[in-house]
Amino acid sequence: YSEREAKSLKSKEYQEAKDYYEKLVGGIETDSTPVEDKQDKDVSYANIRKEIKITDKEVKSLTKKLGIKTSSFFLSAFSYLLSKVNMENESLFLTVNNGRDESVIHSFGSYVKTYPLYLNYQDEDKISDYLKKTNDEVIENVKHNTYPFADMNKDLGVSADVLFAYQGDYFYKGELNNREVEVTPLLRKDGKEKLAIELHRLNDEYVIWLEYRSDLYEESTMEQIIKIYEQILLEFLNKKNLNDINLVDEKEEELLESFNVIDAPYIGDGRTVLDEFLDCVKKYPDNLAVVFKDHKYTYKQVDEITTRIANELIKRGAGKEKVVSILINKSEYIVLASLAVVKSGAGYQPLDPSYPQERLNFMVNDSSAIILIRDDNLDGIITEFKGQEIL
Repeated sequence: YSEREAKSLKSKEYQEAKDYYEKLVGGIETDSTPVEDKQDKDVSYANIRKEIKITDKEVKSLTKKLGIKTSSFFLSAFSYLLSKVNMENESLFLTVNNGRDESVIHSFGSYVKTYPLYLNYQDEDKISDYLKKTNDEVIENVKHNTYPFADMNKDLGVSADVLFAYQGDYFYKGELNNREVEVTPLLRKDGKEKLAIELHRLNDEYVIWLEYRSDLYEESTMEQIIKIYEQILLEFLNKKNLNDINLVDEKEEELLESFNVIDAPYIGDGRTVLDEFLDCVKKYPDNLAVVFKDHKYTYKQVDEITTRIANELIKRGAGKEKVVSILINKSEYIVLASLAVVKSGAGYQPLDPSYPQERLNFMVNDSSAIILIRDDNLDGIITEFKGQEIL
């Protein structure tokens, strides 16, 4: 087996597989790693095991009807989970197939192949179409498993931070010397991934094993990940379109509705959003305040950055009764720029780069803005602004 694998690295199939994955994930900047909510000094790991509320019978009924693999059903739900957690319509993560064929069917050993799975969708897509698309992607990816993940990681920079593996009943049933034995796997206490999920089938039920970096994530966050994943699985079984999916159950929905009861007496203590922020800077200077993809800022860092920007704005005339417009693509700087304007004493006007040029020109002129903060790559979107620009 090892000799065959070594020879494959110089084969035509290897180059074809490499070309396939370069086209599939080369240049993709999607980071599907859930946002970290801890910053412990020492690396540590933890795990959670939980039974989920769906049966094999329910899953098989749908997968048989659609002509897809059981694993594709669970992979689709996990991909959808990651996309929603990161507020995107796409996801990129690692998964595995067992790598066994006829040549090793009677052998002991680990022949597992790891590969990236990239999926995207539109909110109006049918769930059935999304599941079939995932199934097709998985089949095509496995066909090109001659290109090892170690090479993908080096050549294409594919992240190894998130892994999902559908294990079926491999780790529960086994045969040794013609006798059926029960297999009890040992959960790892370390690993390369920040988040790894294995899904196991036990008779007619399913069990999730989630392993995670406990120096980066709170246990409650991981429990919520499992809860949302379970909810998505249930929705996949019962809904028609992706935009019909509810990520919370009825009890949580009622709780959220209760938050919308906004009738409350006005305290009138004169405190502002800026006052609240500055209190947090004093109380929690090293806590995360702003996170966008892999960019993270503590309250102290946000305070320092926004103060520097605010000072520059004041030098340029910003202050009470003045307006500063902000034209920035989705990033951490939307928050930083807005807070800096508030610190300067001016009012801020957020502008959406996707708006028509005529509307943006009208808005910036109608507000009598004296300064425009914008991304360098958004030059020319607003053509009638006569004030100062900060890039």
